Amino acid sequence: MPTRIASIAHSGAWPRHRYMVANVDLDEETVVCSVEPHALAVDFRWRRRVCGCCFSVCAEDLVEHCSGCEQIFYCSSACARTHASSGGPGSNAHHRVCGALAQLGGVVKEHRLFLSLLLEAYAAEASADSTHASSGGVNFSDLQHHPYDAEAEDTHAWSNSFAQFRTLAALCEWCPWRETPNCAPDDATLYANLSRITSNAFGTSSGTVDGDDDGSSALQCCAGVYPAASIFNHSCDPNCTTATGAHRLLVSTRSDVARGAELTISYIDAKLPVATRRRLLWETYRFVCGCERCDSEGGPAHSYKYFRVRGAGPPAAAEEAVDVSDEARAAEAPVPPSCAPGAPAEPTVAPTAAATSTVTTAAATAAAEAAADSTGVLESTEARMAELHLRLQSLPDGKASKRERSTINKELYALENGAAYVAAAAARTRMARAEKAAADDAAWTSKLERERAEEAAAVQSRAAMREDDAAQRLHFRSMVTSLFDEYAPTFEASLHSLGYATPDKMTEALLRAHTKRSGVGARDGETPPSSSSTSDVALPVLSSGLTVDLGCGTGLAGVALHRYCTGRFVGCDLSRRMLTHAAHKTRDGDDARGGKIYDELVACDVVAYLQKHVPDAGSDLIIAADVLVYMRELDGLFRAAHAALAPGGTFAFSTELARDGEVGCPPNGPGWIERPSERMAHLESYVRLLASNEGLEVVSLEATIIRNDESAPIWGQVCIVRKANVAV
Repeated sequence: MPTRIASIAHSGAWPRHRYMVANVDLDEETVVCSVEPHALAVDFRWRRRVCGCCFSVCAEDLVEHCSGCEQIFYCSSACARTHASSGGPGSNAHHRVCGALAQLGGVVKEHRLFLSLLLEAYAAEASADSTHASSGGVNFSDLQHHPYDAEAEDTHAWSNSFAQFRTLAALCEWCPWRETPNCAPDDATLYANLSRITSNAFGTSSGTVDGDDDGSSALQCCAGVYPAASIFNHSCDPNCTTATGAHRLLVSTRSDVARGAELTISYIDAKLPVATRRRLLWETYRFVCGCERCDSEGGPAHSYKYFRVRGAGPPAAAEEAVDVSDEARAAEAPVPPSCAPGAPAEPTVAPTAAATSTVTTAAATAAAEAAADSTGVLESTEARMAELHLRLQSLPDGKASKRERSTINKELYALENGAAYVAAAAARTRMARAEKAAADDAAWTSKLERERAEEAAAVQSRAAMREDDAAQRLHFRSMVTSLFDEYAPTFEASLHSLGYATPDKMTEALLRAHTKRSGVGARDGETPPSSSSTSDVALPVLSSGLTVDLGCGTGLAGVALHRYCTGRFVGCDLSRRMLTHAAHKTRDGDDARGGKIYDELVACDVVAYLQKHVPDAGSDLIIAADVLVYMRELDGLFRAAHAALAPGGTFAFSTELARDGEVGCPPNGPGWIERPSERMAHLESYVRLLASNEGLEVVSLEATIIRNDESAPIWGQVCIVRKANVAV
């Protein structure tokens, strides 16, 4: 990724094969790298909240998704179409990997994100016209990877996932081993490519994640591979910071950088204690940081005991550790005569556990004795120094005490600079630093464990709330079904006694809206033609396509509206007995079509009916008379209605009216309240908010008396909303 201001330099020594240097003097906040992703994927824990194409983060769960794999969700139909045909940043056209992603659900959860990135990388390599074959002139295959160790624990953990990856990748047409399974990459090859991803991936969130001064980032919901940015080496005191997003990664200076200086970033949270930083870097990137800050806080990197005889990570016991500095000194030492070339080799005996334990115990004893000696030197020397300082303070001013004052100062100087005292003081400083680092490490570990426990508790709480909410919904639905099954024979007579007239009022509101829209018919203030009008008057057509009556009950809304609808007329309701009565409703005698009002009746929940029985943009008119009073949140219904409505289609419904102050509107309240009658009342502002969120135009919203309850009028609202006349 050479540029005018930065270029790649080579050292030839691991782990610093290549690094970025400044070609010119750089000011603070100068962008030195700007590169698009080679591969990018959403963390599967966030896939329902993050668009798989534009990677924008949504406040609520996304509904639009790929029906093929059911793993990728989108914020809009436009993103779904774009992703399916041409892909997004760092991703191939979705149809190329859809079949494989459909099987990814069977892989261990912790491996899914990295395997999806690996799948994108292989798909890009197999694509002749791939637009992201390289990143800033650096190929994916140029990235460093860890050596393969068949006996390592992490290798065993990945072996099953590799086998699954070979199988699911073979489902894609581009897969090189689709027809010849013998050509499939072995575990060593897959591990090499996987480690290129795990060691070089950057986290992203909300399209942009601003890096802190220490290189840390915000909450991460995606991961991406930017090969050119991987050339930047790590430092716990970096001179550059990263800002990663779905479409581009930026590396900019966080301070002035001189020409020829190396440009560095931080791979981890630089605010961690030195012991934790070095452990994380070793576990993830297989190196111990030797930057100036780490060496000053935790000692030289070459003496750091984070190397095991086999495996990776900090040693579990002292006898398992290998002191690299001792090995280095042994390598530089002269070869003893018995080991010189041509000399007979002495027999080598492997140390036993007892011998190792003895050596370890002896070393610990020696360390304890050295610490005790240092403590004794410090105590005696500092006691003598305190005594001399007291004598200095007690001496009178003047020439008489000048000689004695000079003698005391000389003794103090000798004590402060004595080799034994200096060594003991340095040992005490190192011990204090080590204790502080251990305490910081323990505090950070405790904090992480506490945060994980809190997150686990929160997840369990949310799951319990969802289960409880689902149980309540199921109970409420069962109660409503049972109630109306029993109520069906006397339903219409009871409503008549309550002065129920919602279907007629909804019909009149629809006719007024139709008249206003068409500009013909009744003038403002006049009542539109109704069933009482003469048959010689041509009735307006409210729907020439599919009309859906949600919660149709015994069909009272169908009786009021069917004469204005010339297409299919269908209905749904939870109560089968209510549907039995609706099935017997017939058209008026003056309706030339005659026969039954409803062409189809289904016992089903209203939202599920719209999603399963009505095609997208398949309905001209959806009505829900006195149905929403049995629903709490309405956002799911509005989403389903918007999807089912054709461009220019109408959704008419009624609710009981909640008063302002009785309940708050989101985000200050739910927007609905349950009345003592166990019916829900909704705020007008809540209805308008939902319509606005779904892009529905509020045509009319009229407050009216919808029924009586013990002779007291119940106020409600009859609402007419319309979908945009042009498909977006």
